[in-house]
Amino acid sequence: MNSSLAPICVFAYKRPEFFKQTLKSLSINEEFYESELYIFIDGPSKRDDDSDIIHIEKVKEIALNIKGPKSVTIVKHEENLGLANSLQFGISKVLESNDNIIVIEEDLIVSPYFLNFINTGLNMYNSCEKVISIHGYNYPIQEITNNSFFFLKGADCLGWGTWKRGWDLFNNDGTFLLSELNKRNLSHEFNFYGGINYTGMLEDCISGKNNSWAIKWYASAFLAGKYTLYPGKSLVQHIGIDESATHMAGASIDPPPHQEPIHISRIPIKENLKVKLSIANYFSPHRKIRRKFPYFLIDYIDNKLFRRV
Repeated sequence: MNSSLAPICVFAYKRPEFFKQTLKSLSINEEFYESELYIFIDGPSKRDDDSDIIHIEKVKEIALNIKGPKSVTIVKHEENLGLANSLQFGISKVLESNDNIIVIEEDLIVSPYFLNFINTGLNMYNSCEKVISIHGYNYPIQEITNNSFFFLKGADCLGWGTWKRGWDLFNNDGTFLLSELNKRNLSHEFNFYGGINYTGMLEDCISGKNNSWAIKWYASAFLAGKYTLYPGKSLVQHIGIDESATHMAGASIDPPPHQEPIHISRIPIKENLKVKLSIANYFSPHRKIRRKFPYFLIDYIDNKLFRRV
């Protein structure tokens, strides 16, 4: 195995048409053909009817006919684990024999340069403990940074890569995570300064209203003081927000993924506050989310205290 290329781990369930689009977009990446591919297919739940069973079987058939990667390993669960358990099982399993991993779900279309970006980031920041992951998605916001990539505190879930050392920090205890956020007075920052109700999502997870592994991943990384590298232009399009989605429904508004390479170089590992506030305002357009100081002072702090390395 080429040690510079992380194994690709795709999680699927019962949406064969989305699954095919995900695989097709991955296959346009040059690195796809030199990578190890793992497919984890969740089993039927008690709520699934005959048509759902047929869709799961179609997903299995598509997986069995994949050609191109260096190797393909398919894990088919007989019973339904649910996305959170399936993903945690799969990532942990792959990282038993690998130092890093790239994680994709069945409803993501990736750029032809997605694997290059994630693998380059994983190699570049491999020995940097402050960096927990490399993420391929960015919200469709107006770009307000001259860099084509930036860091945010925490971790994310839409097309990403991490190392074993990063995933070892994942804490599945939502009650503990929420308690720590409150104890350290970090809830406001965790919620993007009031722009996104992430603590509410964590509370719903604790009460059983959702089963989000992603909010626990974000909270685990955030509380550990770790950072994730993002592209300035999104290399991932989320297409799965429709009536077939397990955890969300509606209409996807994501534009197609960026079709040009993003060349990573080392930058200071600190949060880009302008981007964070821009994301907060994207989710709360009715009110301007601001921190304790205006943008021009953020620029001054950035330029005065940090230098490109």
